[in-house]
Amino acid sequence: MPERQIAKIGMVGMGSMGSMMSLLFAEKGCKVYYFDISEYNMKAAEKMVKDVNEETRVFRQHSYQQLCEDIYSENHPRIIIFSIPHGNPGDECVKALRPG
Repeated sequence: MPERQIAKIGMVGMGSMGSMMSLLFAEKGCKVYYFDISEYNMKAAEKMVKDVNEETRVFRQHSYQQLCEDIYSENHPRIIIFSIPHGNPGDECVKALRPG
């Protein structure tokens, strides 16, 4: 079986850890699609992405559905990383990501 490269990563949660991981993945050549339920975190991440000139590799998403659709690729594995608090926030995120 040929080795499959990771080309796209979905990042759920853009607090201090999620935003830094997103930039690291972008620096290594991955395209990162991110979403956070906190508008504050989304705006902070958007500014950080612009400040380091990674707009061509790090993309703000407007919903979980958009994130899942945009990371789809037939030729590469789909990777979603969760950088979210344990408990209710995590449970709500999983509910929102379930199909149907």
